[in-house]
This record gives sequence, C-alpha cells and structure tokens, in this order.
Amino acid sequence: INRIPEFPKLKYDKNRHRAWFTPPEYKALLKSADENIIRAGKDQRLKRYAEDLKDWILWGCHTGMRVNESLSIKVGQVEIHNEAQLEKGKAYCYIHILENQSKTGERIAIGMVGAVRAFKRMVERYNKKPHDLLFPENPRWRFTKLLKETSGVNTKSLRYDLAGRKRDSVSLRHNFIMFRLLYGKLDPFTIARICGNSVVTIENHYARHLTAQMKKREILHYEKLDNDIDWSNDFIQGLRNQQPV
Repeated sequence: INRIPEFPKLKYDKNRHRAWFTPPEYKALLKSADENIIRAGKDQRLKRYAEDLKDWILWGCHTGMRVNESLSIKVGQVEIHNEAQLEKGKAYCYIHILENQSKTGERIAIGMVGAVRAFKRMVERYNKKPHDLLFPENPRWRFTKLLKETSGVNTKSLRYDLAGRKRDSVSLRHNFIMFRLLYGKLDPFTIARICGNSVVTIENHYARHLTAQMKKREILHYEKLDNDIDWSNDFIQGLRNQQPV
C-alpha cells in the first residue's frame, strides 16, 4: 500500500461508570412495581406477571447475581438461613452457583432478606420443586416498560440516569454492589468474591465513583476517636506540662 491509513482512537473508557438506582430512585421503582400489581386487578395472568416482576427486582438488588445466573438457578440451589427471623429482616440465604452457570466459575452468593422474601413467594406461587427453575423466563421487556412508565427523581423516567446511561436488568446487580459499598461497609475484595468478579472491576466501575458526599457519615463519624482518647482536665494539663523536645 502507498500509505498507512489513520486509525482513530476508539471512544471506549474501560473505567466507565455503570448505571444504577439511587436510594430515592430505588424507592420509586419499588412503588411503581407495587402499583403495577394493583393495576392488574382481578386478571390473574397479568397479576402473576406483575408479582414476578416485583420479585425479580428484589432478587437482583438483594443478591447481586448476573441475569444469566438468576435465570439458571434452581430452587434446590438456594439455602435459607434464620428463616424464623424473616419478619424481623434478619433472614438470609446462600445461593450455590455452579461452574456451568457463571462465566467466573463456581461460588456461593449471599442473598439478603429481600431475596429470601422473593424466593419464598416464587416457590409458593408456582408450587415449585427443588429441580424447578426459580425464574423460568426473563421479564426483560416488562422491566423496560416499567422503567419507562416510572417517573424519575431528577429525570423524565427511570429508563435513563442523569448522564443518559441506559438502565436494564443488569442495573439491579450494579445496585447491589453500589449499596454494599455505600451502606454495607464492605471492602472491594469481599464484594468481588460475593459477585464473582475481580477487585479491579469493583475499583474501576464502582468504587472509583464514590464521592466524599456519599461517605459523609463515615468521614464525620469521630465518636470512636473521642472515646479512645481521655480528654479529661488531668490529661490535657499533663500535655501542657510536657517539656518540648
């Protein structure tokens, strides 16, 4: 060839932020899901779809599992613990993800109380057996429709965030990770082990986007420091009497 053609740099940011739902947006999403169940009325088919969609949202936000993992999980792979404390919000579950169900290999995911409630409702609604799939179908288009119909806190709908990033079922997994970083006080290594990805992924796509305002409570929490230091008059007077070095 006569000359080497120019190759423009691809606009790909490996550290791009992933869309999730802020706490007010998540509350609006759950409220919209409940209203969707009410709108179904006496139509049992529509009501079943709406109830399944609500449980799909809770499962994704309370387990952090990938969409394909959730769709391949069978009832017998979920192990509920502390079930007697379910109403008090202390129940949890272990989800045994097999090697052929995840691109990152076998692991045990931990589901919070919301996932336990969604699991129990799905099992009771369809009288599922241990070998049955927990979610036999992907409610993708129903979830997209719900996002478009739900008014956002600072956006027209929940389909897109403020930066214009599109939300879908994958955003539920992102919500789990971001909420654990913000409120769970978990380190990136632990979250990576639970979610089946690398610490680098957590750092690049999630942790690096935490702002000082998001962790304000932890930054301003200095009561422990006060308790560890004796601020009595004798202590302060002792510091004043020290000879300079």
